[in-house]
Amino acid sequence: MAQKQVDPISSTGTGFYVRQATGLVREIGLGSNIVINISAMSIPLALLVATQGTYAFPGANLPLIIVFTVILCIIPTLMYGWLGTAMPRSGGDYVFISRIINPVIGFAANFNITTWYVLFMAQFASLVAPFGIGDALTTIGVSTHNQSLVNAAADLSTHNWEFSIGLITLAISAVLMRLKVSAWT
Repeated sequence: MAQKQVDPISSTGTGFYVRQATGLVREIGLGSNIVINISAMSIPLALLVATQGTYAFPGANLPLIIVFTVILCIIPTLMYGWLGTAMPRSGGDYVFISRIINPVIGFAANFNITTWYVLFMAQFASLVAPFGIGDALTTIGVSTHNQSLVNAAADLSTHNWEFSIGLITLAISAVLMRLKVSAWT
């Protein structure tokens, strides 16, 4: 009597797929996907550049720069789309690079990007106090002729406040990344 062969990679399960040979489960729902993509797009940074770019770079043609950037972004978008199609049950830079080039190169690339992400998040968290809250308080204070708001904005630009508000921002970001939005998954 012949034994029935069991496929180690099966599409049975609650998530995207379940790899029964190792117990590896890849599951991402709609809500998590939306949160990841919005955080990757950095809408607040795009709004900051759109509103501050004309003052930071006088004479620059922002619509032309946006069109040029979109054209440049098409190439990596297509690359990840094609790699995701070629390797549908796995994903991410490590898997792509380790299968195409070498696992050591894949690890090095992922270690590098992880380090840059941590530094990038810390830099933007440190900018929340002086450029986010501070600029908002200055604008409101000047518009309403409220000197105490302008003084508060100046106080928020000190290193102690930058560090404290940046730390709070990182903590809130960590909590938000841990949330699972069950209504969307």
